[in-house]
Amino acid sequence: MEAQKIYSLENGIPGSTAIREALKPDLHPMDIEAINHAETISPDLPPTDYRQEGASEVFTLYKKCLEQLAFGRMSVEQAVDGFFQEAETILKR
Repeated sequence: MEAQKIYSLENGIPGSTAIREALKPDLHPMDIEAINHAETISPDLPPTDYRQEGASEVFTLYKKCLEQLAFGRMSVEQAVDGFFQEAETILKR
């Protein structure tokens, strides 16, 4: 709670109702209005999946290809072609 009070709403509206309520006494009225608005509309929001399945594997692959390129173990063409071929395979699973 101490860290949350320090950062307030810098990282967005907290997901925890208890934390939101604990912050309200020290917030600007517009911030309180934003929290109230978010609470009002949240039941109507559809669930969201921000990343497609396999996205973390693609990020790992990207880093691997970037490192291979940086250390001269692959040419640009090899890194690009290899990345897209493997990423396509990952995302088709």
